[in-house]
Amino acid sequence: MADDLKTDLSLFQSGMVRAEKPFVSYRLPGEHLPFTIFGSSDFKRFDHISDVLQQPPGFVLAHYEPGKPLLWLQAENLAEGFRAVFPMPDIPDHDIDEPGVPDLHIPDQAEYELSVARAIAYIREGKAGKVVLSRPMVHEWPDAAGKAGELFALLCSSYPRAFVYLAHIPGMGLWAGASPEILLTSRNGQFSTMSLSGTRKKGNPDEAWGSKEIGEHRWVTRFIEESLKDTGCTGVVTTPMHSAVAGEMEHLRTNFSGQCSHDKLPGLIEALHPTPAVCGWPTPVARAIIRELEPYDRSFYTGFLGPVTGPADFSLFVNLRCMQINGRQTVIYAGGGITADSDPHREWEETVLKSRTMLSPIEKLANFTG
Repeated sequence: MADDLKTDLSLFQSGMVRAEKPFVSYRLPGEHLPFTIFGSSDFKRFDHISDVLQQPPGFVLAHYEPGKPLLWLQAENLAEGFRAVFPMPDIPDHDIDEPGVPDLHIPDQAEYELSVARAIAYIREGKAGKVVLSRPMVHEWPDAAGKAGELFALLCSSYPRAFVYLAHIPGMGLWAGASPEILLTSRNGQFSTMSLSGTRKKGNPDEAWGSKEIGEHRWVTRFIEESLKDTGCTGVVTTPMHSAVAGEMEHLRTNFSGQCSHDKLPGLIEALHPTPAVCGWPTPVARAIIRELEPYDRSFYTGFLGPVTGPADFSLFVNLRCMQINGRQTVIYAGGGITADSDPHREWEETVLKSRTMLSPIEKLANFTG
């Protein structure tokens, strides 16, 4: 195929955004080349993950809140690499009236720390073992649409171990992220998942973790162990807890693998989402506390997403270290796990550190330090 017929992926992505056309580009952890899904159809909505797993190959995005429709884009066309034969869309010669960022309440430091303190009080009263509180951060980026392709390439090069994606959902803006966390992957009944929690700045790998982070990790690990057992998974192998680097951060991580029959995989996905790493424990109580203390809709943040090629062949990731781009603004999302040993100020600092995963690439592209 002649190289002069090929187009840079970044040009295609930016053109699709300006033309208000749907697409998804993604790069799996540890891989060098991305895949891009596009076609004539728009995202479709499904009520259950079992319905999505029966569709032709495509890409799924799920909300944080279970019960909301899942979005799925069929892979009518699947291109590999940063240069491929992409049909460039017709781009309007006038500015598109893009929707702005949804009306969000943006808590300042004092308000966020107060919410954390209230969550700690609930936990110490015995109402929950862990609660994950997050906050949105809004930044101006005048040429977000024009830089979308460059953003994806920069995320791929900056975070080689993460699941990197760029999804354009007409009417809902752009979503981009570099997630370090697997929700569930499956290849013909062989599954893998992970417990990922606890956060500190990358440093000495031999440094001991604190009791707060270890306790937080145990909540997540116990939840996953129980979910695998209750679903009927077999041959489960669990690795020891260890440190894992994700960008400029380190987390505690435990890996799980085993076998799960095709008919049980949808139930396993539903059992795992949302994990205590993004919600808390017990799940119903943690969700209720989050609704009380978080004054905004998380939307796809802390949901799950990834490519699906068959009923037992998919790679799903938790939508962390992500942002939404609407018009000239970006919303970066970050949160932290609250336990009885949490300190409100340190939890604020953790959200600042996590926001750097998305903010650093934007600063490089937009040349601002906001």
